[in-house]
Amino acid sequence: MGGRPYLNDKKENMEKAIESVKKGISKFRASQNFKVLRTTLIDKIRESRPLKSSRPCVLTADNEQLIAKTLGVVSDWGFPVTQQDIRQVVAKFVRKEGTVRDGRTTNQV
Repeated sequence: MGGRPYLNDKKENMEKAIESVKKGISKFRASQNFKVLRTTLIDKIRESRPLKSSRPCVLTADNEQLIAKTLGVVSDWGFPVTQQDIRQVVAKFVRKEGTVRDGRTTNQV
């Protein structure tokens, strides 16, 4: 069971509640009958999803793997890699690729 109450809602009960609302039963009554949270039921009916709070990733998965592999090799050679080093490598890579973020071409990390 999840720590948040909406994670405890059984999928079958939620689907039954959605179907009953589509047939004309009130959202409040359906949430009581099928023991699901009313607000979650409303969200499912509206098909709304929580907004992502972070920025979209600038790097592709392939680019991330390439950078990680390169930094791993540097580390294996005995050079310590700090967080600042990683940030600088990524920033230089993004600048060289010419990736634009938030309408700016100068990407500071």
